[in-house]
This record gives sequence, C-alpha cells and structure tokens, in this order.
Amino acid sequence: MLVGGILGYVFREKVHDTMEQEMQASIRMYGQKRAVTRAWDATQETLMCCGVNSFQDWGDQLPDSCCIEEEGKKLPCRYESQNIYPEGCLMLTEMFVKDHAEIIGAAGIITACLLLLGMIFSCALFKSIE
Repeated sequence: MLVGGILGYVFREKVHDTMEQEMQASIRMYGQKRAVTRAWDATQETLMCCGVNSFQDWGDQLPDSCCIEEEGKKLPCRYESQNIYPEGCLMLTEMFVKDHAEIIGAAGIITACLLLLGMIFSCALFKSIE
C-alpha cells in the first residue's frame, strides 16, 4: 500500500495519459463486456458526460447513457441532437478524483495503519504463545 501511494505520487503526471488510453480501449468493449458497459453507463450518467473527449468517441454506437435526462426521463438523442451531454468524461473524471483525493488518500493511510496494527498484534500473540 505504501509503495502504491509513493508510485501514485511519483507518476501523477502520467495519470492523464494512462487514463485516456484505458478509457479509449474500454470504449471498444462497450456492449461486449457487461462490466465495461455498466461502468461506462454509470460514469456518463453520474458525471453527465459522453465519451472520453466528446460524444464523437463513440462512433456510430452512441449509448443511451449519453442522452440528457430531464424530469427522470431520457430525451431522445442522435448525433445531430442537442440532447447529448457535451463534455467528455476524461476531464470530469480527473476533476472528480482530484476533488476526492483527500478521501482516497485517507482511506489508503487508514488501511495501511490497520494492516500494521494487525501485524503488531499477530507478533504479540506469537510471542505470548511461545
């Protein structure tokens, strides 16, 4: 965990490029792998975005999760329609991660502390058994 945190800090500049590559690769698996389809749909609906950089990343298979929702109902959308989320998900995802970085970091530190505490107690138990 500690090594992962250090690597995350050292390579934080490469996060954008890596994230973009992975998102572009996963778009090709949309509709083929259920987990990928669910992840994209949830991301696009939650962040109100479409595609990696724009809706054009989807080519000719624009998913319903790109369509704007009003009053709990999805509006019909096509490429020429104004009912498509205009922003891509890459920048919004990066902003989401940056906004929640403290929570993510705190969760990592707490988990590492709990693991260390578990090791200390297991060593103490081992010593008391001897």
